[in-house]
Amino acid sequence: MAPTGSGKSIAYWVPGIVAGDLTIVVSPLIALMVDQVARLTQLGIPSACVHSQMTAEERREAMIRASAGELRFLYLAPERIGAGGFLDALGRLRVSRLVVDEAHCISSWGHDFRPEYRRLGDAIAACGRPPVGAFTATATPRVRLDIIASLGLRNPGLLRRPQDRDRTLGSHLELGHRDRPIPRRARWR
Repeated sequence: MAPTGSGKSIAYWVPGIVAGDLTIVVSPLIALMVDQVARLTQLGIPSACVHSQMTAEERREAMIRASAGELRFLYLAPERIGAGGFLDALGRLRVSRLVVDEAHCISSWGHDFRPEYRRLGDAIAACGRPPVGAFTATATPRVRLDIIASLGLRNPGLLRRPQDRDRTLGSHLELGHRDRPIPRRARWR
Protein backbone atom coordinates (compact mmCIF):
# COMPACT_ATOMS: atom_id res chain seq x y z
CA MET A 1 0.00 0.00 0.00
CA ALA A 2 1.70 3.20 -1.09
CA PRO A 3 0.73 6.55 -2.56
CA THR A 4 0.76 7.32 -6.27
CA GLY A 5 4.25 8.21 -7.45
CA SER A 6 6.00 6.46 -4.55
CA GLY A 7 7.68 3.83 -6.72
CA LYS A 8 5.45 0.77 -6.29
CA SER A 9 6.63 -0.54 -9.66
CA ILE A 10 10.11 -1.14 -8.26
CA ALA A 11 8.56 -3.93 -6.17
CA TYR A 12 7.91 -5.95 -9.33
CA TRP A 13 10.67 -4.58 -11.53
CA VAL A 14 13.46 -5.87 -9.30
CA PRO A 15 12.27 -9.51 -9.15
CA GLY A 16 11.57 -9.53 -12.88
CA ILE A 17 14.93 -8.04 -13.78
CA VAL A 18 16.94 -10.18 -11.36
CA ALA A 19 15.18 -13.45 -12.24
CA GLY A 20 15.36 -12.79 -15.97
CA ASP A 21 11.98 -14.39 -16.68
CA LEU A 22 8.56 -13.12 -17.74
CA THR A 23 6.44 -10.84 -15.57
CA ILE A 24 2.99 -9.89 -16.82
CA VAL A 25 1.72 -6.52 -15.62
CA VAL A 26 -1.99 -5.76 -16.04
CA SER A 27 -2.66 -2.02 -16.02
CA PRO A 28 -5.62 0.12 -17.13
CA LEU A 29 -3.37 3.10 -17.80
CA ILE A 30 -2.05 2.98 -21.36
CA ALA A 31 0.17 6.05 -20.96
CA LEU A 32 1.79 4.52 -17.86
CA MET A 33 2.33 1.22 -19.69
CA VAL A 34 3.95 2.95 -22.63
CA ASP A 35 6.16 5.05 -20.32
CA GLN A 36 7.27 2.05 -18.27
CA VAL A 37 8.00 -0.07 -21.35
CA ALA A 38 10.03 2.83 -22.81
CA ARG A 39 11.98 3.21 -19.55
CA LEU A 40 12.67 -0.53 -19.21
CA THR A 41 13.70 -0.75 -22.86
CA GLN A 42 16.02 2.23 -22.39
CA LEU A 43 17.62 0.30 -19.51
CA GLY A 44 18.13 -2.71 -21.78
CA ILE A 45 15.27 -4.75 -20.30
CA PRO A 46 13.21 -6.36 -23.09
CA SER A 47 9.61 -5.24 -22.57
CA ALA A 48 6.42 -4.74 -24.55
CA CYS A 49 2.79 -3.84 -24.05
CA VAL A 50 -0.50 -4.94 -25.56
CA HIS A 51 -3.40 -2.49 -25.60
CA SER A 52 -6.21 -1.13 -27.77
CA GLN A 53 -4.24 1.75 -29.30
CA MET A 54 -1.84 -0.66 -30.99
CA THR A 55 -2.42 -2.23 -34.39
CA ALA A 56 -3.29 -5.92 -34.52
CA GLU A 57 0.16 -6.56 -36.00
CA GLU A 58 1.90 -4.73 -33.12
CA ARG A 59 -0.11 -6.73 -30.56
CA ARG A 60 0.67 -9.99 -32.39
CA GLU A 61 4.40 -9.14 -32.50
CA ALA A 62 4.48 -8.46 -28.74
CA MET A 63 2.82 -11.81 -28.03
CA ILE A 64 5.23 -13.62 -30.39
CA ARG A 65 8.19 -12.07 -28.55
CA ALA A 66 6.70 -13.06 -25.19
CA SER A 67 6.04 -16.61 -26.40
CA ALA A 68 9.61 -16.88 -27.69
CA GLY A 69 10.94 -15.95 -24.24
CA GLU A 70 12.38 -12.65 -25.47
CA LEU A 71 10.57 -10.41 -22.96
CA ARG A 72 11.05 -9.78 -19.25
CA PHE A 73 7.92 -7.62 -18.92
CA LEU A 74 4.66 -7.78 -20.84
CA TYR A 75 2.18 -5.03 -19.94
CA LEU A 76 -1.45 -5.80 -20.75
CA ALA A 77 -4.59 -3.69 -20.75
CA PRO A 78 -7.31 -5.63 -18.87
CA GLU A 79 -9.59 -5.47 -21.93
CA ARG A 80 -7.20 -7.81 -23.78
CA ILE A 81 -8.13 -10.63 -21.39
CA GLY A 82 -11.62 -10.76 -22.87
CA ALA A 83 -10.41 -10.74 -26.48
CA GLY A 84 -11.06 -13.95 -28.41
CA GLY A 85 -8.26 -16.49 -27.98
CA PHE A 86 -6.26 -14.29 -25.63
CA LEU A 87 -6.49 -16.63 -22.62
CA ASP A 88 -5.20 -19.46 -24.82
CA ALA A 89 -2.29 -17.22 -25.86
CA LEU A 90 -1.52 -16.51 -22.20
CA GLY A 91 -1.51 -20.24 -21.55
CA ARG A 92 1.33 -20.67 -24.04
CA LEU A 93 3.57 -18.22 -22.16
CA ARG A 94 5.94 -19.17 -19.35
CA VAL A 95 4.80 -16.60 -16.80
CA SER A 96 6.79 -16.38 -13.58
CA ARG A 97 4.70 -13.68 -11.89
CA LEU A 98 1.61 -11.65 -12.61
CA VAL A 99 1.16 -8.12 -11.34
CA VAL A 100 -2.11 -6.22 -11.13
CA ASP A 101 -1.56 -2.48 -11.11
CA GLU A 102 -4.39 -0.20 -9.96
CA ALA A 103 -5.87 -3.28 -8.26
CA HIS A 104 -8.73 -1.27 -6.75
CA CYS A 105 -10.28 -1.43 -10.23
CA ILE A 106 -11.07 -5.10 -9.52
CA SER A 107 -13.64 -4.21 -6.94
CA SER A 108 -17.20 -3.23 -7.76
CA TRP A 109 -16.81 -1.11 -4.64
CA GLY A 110 -13.75 0.63 -6.09
CA HIS A 111 -14.12 4.14 -7.40
CA ASP A 112 -12.72 3.15 -10.81
CA PHE A 113 -14.52 -0.17 -11.28
CA ARG A 114 -13.78 -1.86 -14.60
CA PRO A 115 -15.65 -5.08 -15.41
CA GLU A 116 -12.68 -6.48 -17.36
CA TYR A 117 -10.74 -6.75 -14.10
CA ARG A 118 -13.21 -9.44 -12.98
CA ARG A 119 -11.64 -11.74 -15.61
CA LEU A 120 -8.21 -11.58 -13.99
CA GLY A 121 -8.87 -14.85 -12.17
CA ASP A 122 -9.23 -16.50 -15.60
CA ALA A 123 -5.95 -14.93 -16.73
CA ILE A 124 -4.16 -16.13 -13.59
CA ALA A 125 -5.45 -19.66 -14.19
CA ALA A 126 -4.44 -19.52 -17.88
CA CYS A 127 -0.90 -18.56 -16.81
CA GLY A 128 -0.65 -21.58 -14.50
CA ARG A 129 -1.34 -19.66 -11.26
CA PRO A 130 2.01 -17.87 -10.86
CA PRO A 131 2.65 -15.70 -7.78
CA VAL A 132 0.45 -12.59 -7.96
CA GLY A 133 1.09 -9.07 -6.73
CA ALA A 134 -1.72 -6.52 -6.52
CA PHE A 135 -0.78 -2.85 -6.20
CA THR A 136 -2.89 0.22 -5.53
CA ALA A 137 -2.74 3.58 -3.84
CA THR A 138 -6.41 3.53 -2.88
CA ALA A 139 -8.27 0.65 -1.25
CA THR A 140 -10.69 0.66 1.63
CA PRO A 141 -10.82 -2.49 3.80
CA ARG A 142 -13.88 -3.63 1.83
CA VAL A 143 -12.08 -3.14 -1.50
CA ARG A 144 -9.01 -5.01 -0.20
CA LEU A 145 -11.22 -7.99 0.71
CA ASP A 146 -12.78 -7.88 -2.75
CA ILE A 147 -9.32 -7.82 -4.38
CA ILE A 148 -8.25 -10.85 -2.36
CA ALA A 149 -11.40 -12.80 -3.23
CA SER A 150 -11.45 -11.81 -6.92
CA LEU A 151 -7.84 -12.83 -7.49
CA GLY A 152 -8.16 -15.98 -5.40
CA LEU A 153 -5.28 -14.94 -3.15
CA ARG A 154 -4.56 -17.35 -0.31
CA ASN A 155 -2.97 -15.97 2.85
CA PRO A 156 -1.87 -12.73 1.16
CA GLY A 157 0.69 -10.47 2.75
CA LEU A 158 -0.24 -6.84 3.08
CA LEU A 159 2.38 -4.12 2.92
CA ARG A 160 1.28 -0.60 3.70
CA ARG A 161 3.24 2.56 3.36
CA PRO A 162 1.94 5.48 5.40
CA GLN A 163 0.37 8.18 3.31
CA ASP A 164 1.82 11.65 3.50
CA ARG A 165 -1.31 13.16 2.03
CA ASP A 166 -5.10 13.06 2.45
CA ARG A 167 -5.18 9.84 4.52
CA THR A 168 -6.07 7.73 1.46
CA LEU A 169 -5.63 4.01 2.05
CA GLY A 170 -3.58 1.91 -0.35
CA SER A 171 -2.37 -1.63 -0.48
CA HIS A 172 0.05 -4.14 -1.88
CA LEU A 173 -1.23 -7.69 -1.80
CA GLU A 174 0.91 -10.61 -2.86
CA LEU A 175 0.27 -14.30 -3.12
CA GLY A 176 3.15 -16.26 -1.64
CA HIS A 177 4.18 -19.37 -3.51
CA ARG A 178 3.06 -22.48 -1.61
CA ASP A 179 6.75 -23.35 -0.99
CA ARG A 180 7.66 -19.79 0.03
CA PRO A 181 4.75 -18.25 1.94
CA ILE A 182 5.08 -14.57 2.67
CA PRO A 183 4.37 -13.00 6.05
CA ARG A 184 0.69 -12.31 6.80
CA ARG A 185 1.31 -8.62 7.42
CA ALA A 186 4.24 -6.26 7.30
CA ARG A 187 4.37 -2.51 7.74
CA TRP A 188 6.81 0.14 6.65
CA ARG A 189 7.60 2.69 9.34
